[in-house]
Amino acid sequence: MTSAIVPLPSAGLVRRESRVASRALARLEAETQLKLAEIEQAAEIQAGKADAIFSVGRRVMHGVALTSQVEQQLGALVPFAATKLQDLSNIISLVAAEVVLDTPRRLPR
Repeated sequence: MTSAIVPLPSAGLVRRESRVASRALARLEAETQLKLAEIEQAAEIQAGKADAIFSVGRRVMHGVALTSQVEQQLGALVPFAATKLQDLSNIISLVAAEVVLDTPRRLPR
């Protein structure tokens, strides 16, 4: 078995390799921070879209409830109009449901 003597690298070469490694690590850290910021931004946008949909949904549910209440009250006052009032209330509810369904499509991508 022969043993060969391996010369140690000069101090200048070690320092240069250390600087290169440090720069590479700094670049990786910067890229990681940028990717995390992009992920957080995407999450905020999605949460904002969900909030918009929930807001529209709450308003529509409130409006449908009020419409139903008015329909019942007017139907009690004018029984002959009850069927027509119910039809109108159903139409209003369906159109309002379409608004809720259309909301995600109207939000920016």
